[in-house]
Amino acid sequence: MKQEKRFVLIILGLSLAFAAYLRFFNLGTPSFWVDELDFVVAAQSQARVGEPLLASGYVYPRAPILTYALTASYSIFGVSEFSSRLPSAIFGWLSVLVVFFIGKRWFNARIGLIAAIFMAIAPFEVGWSRVCRMYALFQLLFLLAMFFLYQGFEKSPEHGRHWLVAPWELHWPSLLAGFLFLLLSYTTHQNAALFVVTFSTYLASMAFLTAFNGNWSSWLRNKYTALTLVAVSGLVIALAVPAVRDFLAYAVGYQPKWAEVASAQNRWRIFEFFMNRSHFPINVLCLVGAFMVSWKRHQAGFYALLNLLVPVVFFSFVFQYRKNDYIYHVYPVLFLLAALPVERIMTFLQERLAAKTLKLERFKEYAFLAAALFWIPFTPGFRLSQKIPRMADGQFNGAIYHNEWKAATQYVGSRLVAQDLLISTLPLSVLHYMGRVDYNLNWSNAALAKERNILAPDGRVVDFYSGADIIDTLNELKRVLSLHRQGWLLLDNYRFNNPVYVPATVNAFLREETRKAYETANGTISVFRWHDRNSQAATN
Repeated sequence: MKQEKRFVLIILGLSLAFAAYLRFFNLGTPSFWVDELDFVVAAQSQARVGEPLLASGYVYPRAPILTYALTASYSIFGVSEFSSRLPSAIFGWLSVLVVFFIGKRWFNARIGLIAAIFMAIAPFEVGWSRVCRMYALFQLLFLLAMFFLYQGFEKSPEHGRHWLVAPWELHWPSLLAGFLFLLLSYTTHQNAALFVVTFSTYLASMAFLTAFNGNWSSWLRNKYTALTLVAVSGLVIALAVPAVRDFLAYAVGYQPKWAEVASAQNRWRIFEFFMNRSHFPINVLCLVGAFMVSWKRHQAGFYALLNLLVPVVFFSFVFQYRKNDYIYHVYPVLFLLAALPVERIMTFLQERLAAKTLKLERFKEYAFLAAALFWIPFTPGFRLSQKIPRMADGQFNGAIYHNEWKAATQYVGSRLVAQDLLISTLPLSVLHYMGRVDYNLNWSNAALAKERNILAPDGRVVDFYSGADIIDTLNELKRVLSLHRQGWLLLDNYRFNNPVYVPATVNAFLREETRKAYETANGTISVFRWHDRNSQAATN
C-alpha cells in the first residue's frame, strides 16, 4: 500500500511538472489574441479607477475574479502578455490536480492519476491555459462545484457506490461549498446555469432507475423522486410566467453576428471536435468508459457522464450557434471516463503477469503504467501539445489561433506619420500595440455596437471594445478614404476574407484601390496602404 502511494505521488509530481512546462514556458511569446485584450484593458481600468472599463468607456463586467487576478498579476509583473496569461496558466495547472482528486475520490487513485496525465498533456487544455480568458478559471470553479455538490448530495463513500435507493443523506458542508463554487463559476461564465438541467436529468434518471430496479415501495419517498417532482413543478410554474418564457425563447434563439460563420452553424461541430485526430484514442477510450460506468451502474461515473453530455447536447441541438469553448468546463470528464479502461488494462496486466515472472517487483507499478500508456508519445495530441510552448507567433496553440499583431504593428509603427489614419478589423489590438486607432472595419463589431446602442459622448456609434468609429457600408469606407489622403489598414486575414466580418464587395474594393504593403510571416495579418487619393473615390 505504501509502495503504491509512493508510486502515485511520484507519477503525479512528474505529471504536474510537465503540465507546468506546457502551460508556463514562453507564455508571453504570442501576440494577444483579440478577446484577451477585453480583460487586459478592463483590469488596467480596475487598477486605475476602480471599475472594469473598456477603451470605449463602457463597463466590462465578465468574470470579475479573473479581472482581480489580473490586477494582482500586473501589480507584481507589470502589463505584458506573460503577466496577463499567468492567472489562466495557474488555474489550468490547478485543474489537473483537481481532476486527480476527483478521480481518486469517485473511482480510485490510479484512475485519478491516469486522468490527470491525460489532462496535463491535452492540447485543448494546454491552449486555454495559455490564454488570458475566463475559460481556465471557469473550468476550475465548475469542477469544484460539480464535485462538492455530488459529495454533499450523495454523502458518498470514498469510491462512489452503485446506484440504489438512497436515504436522505446529505453532507451540508460539502453542499454549501458546492453551491458557493457554482455561484462563483456562474459569475465567471453563464454556461454554469446548465448545471440545473444536468442535475435535474441526474435526479430523473436515478428516480427512474430506482423504480426500474423494482423498489416501488420506496419510489415516492426517496430523494430522487421527490426532488424530480419539485423540479418538474418548478419548471411548470416558471413557464407560466410570460417573462420567463420570453427569456428562454431569447436564450434559445439568440445568435450574434459573428455566429453566422459556417462553423458556428454546424450542429455536429462539437462531435467532430471530439472525433478529430488530436483526440484519438482518448475519444475511443471515453466511449468505452461511458459504457463501463453505465454497465457497472457506477453512480458517480454516471453523474460525471451527464455533466459532459448535457452541455454537448444543448450546444449542438438547442442553442443556435456552436463553439468548442462552451463545453470546455466539462471537458475533463472525457479524461475521467477514458482513464477507466486504461486502469482496467493496467489491472489485467498485473493479474496476468505476476511480478515474479517479470522480475520487476520493486518497479512493477511503473512498468504496468508504462505498458498501459506506452502509446501516448505516438498520438497526434501529444505531438501537438509538446510543440505549443515552442511555437512562434501566429500559430495554433491547441485552442485558438494567434494573429501576429506584434509584427504587423511594428511594421506600421516604424513608418507611421502623424496624418496617417489607422483602420482595422480588430481595432482593440491596434489600439493596444500602437496606442491609437481610428476606425473599425468589422461588421460583427458594428452590429454589436448598434444592437447595444454604444455611443460616444457626442452621439456617434462606436465600437464597444475600442471606442473606434464604425465603418459598416462600402460608401462609408469610400468617404473615409477620400477625406484622408493617407493611412493604413491592418486586417487579420480570417476576418478580412470572411464575409460575415468584411463583405466581399468591401474586400474587393480594398484590394483594387489600396496597395498591399506587408503580410506577416505566418500569413495571419495583411497590411494595406493608401495615399494621395483624390476626393472622387467617395462618389464612385
